[in-house]
Amino acid sequence: MNKRIKPNLLDPSFGRKITKTLNPPKENYWEPTQKFLQNVYTKYIKQNIYIIIFIIFIIILLIYRYKKTQQDRIKNKTNSDNFIEDYSNLALETYNQDKELSREPKMIKQHNSKRIEYAKNDINPKLMYPLYPYTKDGTLIPSAKR
Repeated sequence: MNKRIKPNLLDPSFGRKITKTLNPPKENYWEPTQKFLQNVYTKYIKQNIYIIIFIIFIIILLIYRYKKTQQDRIKNKTNSDNFIEDYSNLALETYNQDKELSREPKMIKQHNSKRIEYAKNDINPKLMYPLYPYTKDGTLIPSAKR
C-alpha cells in the first residue's frame, strides 16, 4: 500500500485562475443560429412537409416536361412541305374571316319589345386590311407586285 504521494506545487487559488483563463467559454457561438434554424424547422417545415414535398415534385415534373418539349421541338423542326406557297391567298382568307367576324348579327334582346339590337361579339378585330380594287378580283396584293 505504498501510494506515491504527488506533491502539490500550485496554490489552489492560482490553479483556479489558470483553469479559468485556459478553459474556453461555456457559451456556444453558433447557438443563436442553431436556435433560429430549429425554430424555422419546427414552426414551418415540419408542419408542412407533405405540401413542400408535393410542390417540389410538381416543380420537378414541370421542368422535365419543359425539357422534353424542348427536345421534341428540336427534333421536329419545321418541314419544308409545311411552308405556305401563296401568302396572298392566306392574307385574303384572314381578311374575309375578320370581315365576317366584325359583322354583328341582329337580334331581339327582349321577346316583348320590337327593338332590335346588335349582338356583341367577343372577337371583334379592329385591324382591317386594304383591298386594291383595281386588281383582278380585288386581291390584297398591289397590281405592281403581280
